Amino acid sequence: MQSVKLDLEADNLSYTFEDGTEALKGVSFALGKGETISVMGPNGAGKSTLLWLLMGALKGFSGAVNICGSNLKELSGVGLYKTINLVFQNPENQIFCDTVENEINFAPDNLGMDAETSGKNLEELAAALGISTLLKKEPQHLSFGQKKRVALASVLVIKPEIILLDEPSSNLDFLSKEKLVAAVNQFKGSKIIVTQDIGFALSVSARLIYMNGGAICYDGPFKSDDFKLKCPGLFHEIIKLREMIAGI
Repeated sequence: MQSVKLDLEADNLSYTFEDGTEALKGVSFALGKGETISVMGPNGAGKSTLLWLLMGALKGFSGAVNICGSNLKELSGVGLYKTINLVFQNPENQIFCDTVENEINFAPDNLGMDAETSGKNLEELAAALGISTLLKKEPQHLSFGQKKRVALASVLVIKPEIILLDEPSSNLDFLSKEKLVAAVNQFKGSKIIVTQDIGFALSVSARLIYMNGGAICYDGPFKSDDFKLKCPGLFHEIIKLREMIAGI
């Protein structure tokens, strides 16, 4: 039997904030190469904390993370940035360049990517995300949805092995969300996506991790008896979503 190639393994991760709040409690899971996982759960469940830990931004955690064959604690700088990267929930915390074009090219320029390759990547991403006409504009003058797509492009352009996305579809209109789904599905690397949007989750992933109180309550496909038992609220939300679509 052929073994499944893994891009990430998290083993018994726990993390406590300085105020004593236990944000993560014994979190363990594996991410297959090229796989997409949606992470859902109530506010305060530890979802975003998990992303920041996997990105290497949180120190002092217990447990272990193996990313593409390397221990997370041994990765830093360019090596970490090209292996795993995060798209923030609020794009205004991520965007800082004077034009959209410079924002997307910032990482490739600093990583030494040749101009022809980075130019081609920029052109393809801008077209896929519907931001080709925005390249010369100042990011602060864009709508929130446009800023989100620019932030996503600035990460996708370097083609990391794994991307982490925190609430990527929030506050997006239908067309923006449609372009986002297409761009996420087009990216062939591995993805972990924190979202409260069940429709978006179903559009980009077949596997769900449901968290509550800093722990994983369910890890598996959306279609299973176990999912129905452990995530009844989400199960009924999917039923309502399908009924609504069928009635249109």
